[in-house]
Amino acid sequence: MIPNKALALAAALAALSLAGLAYFLRDPERRPPDDPRAILAPADGRVLLVEAAPAPAFVAGPAWRIVIFLSLWDVHVQRAPAAGQVALSERQPGGFAPAYAPRAAHNAGHRLGLETAHGPVLVIRTSGLLARRVTTRVALGQTLRAGQRIGRILLGSRAELFIGAGAAVRVRPGEQVRAGETVLATWGETDGHA
Repeated sequence: MIPNKALALAAALAALSLAGLAYFLRDPERRPPDDPRAILAPADGRVLLVEAAPAPAFVAGPAWRIVIFLSLWDVHVQRAPAAGQVALSERQPGGFAPAYAPRAAHNAGHRLGLETAHGPVLVIRTSGLLARRVTTRVALGQTLRAGQRIGRILLGSRAELFIGAGAAVRVRPGEQVRAGETVLATWGETDGHA
């Protein structure tokens, strides 16, 4: 026979676990700004890195690379950073390094490329040490609105955004951002990092 205290403790732990899971799986509504030049955060989290970088194959020429780390406490639903058509959707093979580490750029994940009115945008969503699953809910050829849901990463992870170097970046490392609402950069300006 199990003592009442043990049952109460087990029930409390189960309730805490369910509450934690519900908190982790939350998917709040977001209101993207009404600015067609805005390039939005694809993920909630903390900006780890903003740098000029050689562009991956999808984004031609020099580019900005913005890396966002998603902690366990952040919303893990990702959103389209700009309006456009899905022109690339592919799995990225790799490992499972901690998402905050530089080598996490080579983790397993998903690459999503959008053709927008202002140029191509690439979002790379990668797994982390605990996160082992990246889901995508959009398909090739699909037209997306800025801020529309594109998928989810389970547990701590990271998202990288590549945009053309002609965009003006509006965030710095250390800033907290919200998917589909925070403006990371704006199109049509060449004044560099603000």
